[in-house]
Amino acid sequence: MVLAQRYAGDVQVKVHGASDVGCVREQNEDMLLIDERRGVFAVADGLGGLPGGEVASRTAIETIRRALNHGEETRCSLEDLVHRAHAAVRDAGVAYGPTGIGTTLTMVRLDDDVARIAHVGDSFALLIREGECRPLTREHNIENERNNVFDLAPHPPNYRYALTRVVGQPEAYQPDILSESLQVGDRLVLATDGLTDMIDFRAIAELCIKDDEPKAMAENLVAAALEAGGRDNITVVVMVVAGP
Repeated sequence: MVLAQRYAGDVQVKVHGASDVGCVREQNEDMLLIDERRGVFAVADGLGGLPGGEVASRTAIETIRRALNHGEETRCSLEDLVHRAHAAVRDAGVAYGPTGIGTTLTMVRLDDDVARIAHVGDSFALLIREGECRPLTREHNIENERNNVFDLAPHPPNYRYALTRVVGQPEAYQPDILSESLQVGDRLVLATDGLTDMIDFRAIAELCIKDDEPKAMAENLVAAALEAGGRDNITVVVMVVAGP
């Protein structure tokens, strides 16, 4: 768990991250990044259907961390950082044979009172405002990106959740890049699907408005996912926008 503070323009952003292996998996294949000095935060979830999930998520996060430590955030866009992570994971996957390895990646950079987000896969960036939880990102899966209803007909039910964009896989893609203006009182949550598959957005909102401290929010979110069954690794980064 990590606790940090980030001052952005006229607001103070307090941040806390938490991760848990869950109740079923033997290994935690999630990773998180908190760089409070540069205002960059991320979660990554290694693909369980491929080998080396923990290698994929760690490689993506460490590639971004190294770029930030070298001061390259001033020269690199979020999209550039995603592509660097993608290349590094793809190269690391060569050792695992033709299937390679892969990971989701959801990243935010705070620029004053604006959250700039890059997203690949099925982790989430969620905004909790005035008691409501709104997803800022969408899952990159067959269900959401199919061309028509007949695309799913020949395939088993779980096929609809197969990812269409994955960091490190050979298929060409572009990350989603978006921006969201922040207000005092907002909670911004980055979460792997070990959270969002276990508890719904309404429950996430309720847990995030019970307290003003991100540490309590992050711990309560992880605890709720565990109580609901904890079928996957659970990782969250919670940001709370406060006044000056």
